[in-house]
Amino acid sequence: MPMLLSPSRIFHIAQKAGIALLLTVALVGCDSGGGNDTTDPGSGTDDPGPVIPDAPSNLTATSGDAQVTLDWPSVSQAERYTVYRATTSDPSAPGETVETGLTSTEYTDTGVSNGVTYYYQVTAVADEESELSDEAEVTPFSPPPSRP
Repeated sequence: MPMLLSPSRIFHIAQKAGIALLLTVALVGCDSGGGNDTTDPGSGTDDPGPVIPDAPSNLTATSGDAQVTLDWPSVSQAERYTVYRATTSDPSAPGETVETGLTSTEYTDTGVSNGVTYYYQVTAVADEESELSDEAEVTPFSPPPSRP
């Protein structure tokens, strides 16, 4: 097993031998145990880490007969979207997952009942999922009966 010498030990040995030394020390991929090394020694650049898109904004919900249509603007860096639905309002927690892997910024939910109020939220997903969008509240309804 090779013996590892510290830079100060190498300098001390060289000094005793009367050798002038120029030491160049490169620390590559070292971690003192307190954090993660994000430097790629081959590229000389920092790893940007996972892509987490911004939360979708301006979520709109339009009611229909036993259906709700959601629409929102696209989010930069989003690869797909996830839609959540709840029957009680709680902006800090998603409801049940209705759809994942959406690549469109529009979704029609047909698993709803007329007269029930629903609260929707959407997330954008890339490497990781964004924060939740604001809630959109909607109550689907049946069209009025036709008049004679």
